[in-house]
Amino acid sequence: MRDFLDLVQQDRKRKAQAKLETLLLEGINSPGQEVTSEYWQNLRSTVLEENNIEHPNQELLIGLTQS
Repeated sequence: MRDFLDLVQQDRKRKAQAKLETLLLEGINSPGQEVTSEYWQNLRSTVLEENNIEHPNQELLIGLTQS
């Protein structure tokens, strides 16, 4: 029984390695994207919104827009 479980574990590792290599090659062969401060701001806002997290500086931003 132990041999069977070892084979299953080896197969899972092999499949995970193959998937990782596929994703790495996909990333290497994809076109690049310029990363600017605007890009980071948009990414940060998207992540915060998708996870229902308030922006850490939200009070500051509200104060600035009300001035």
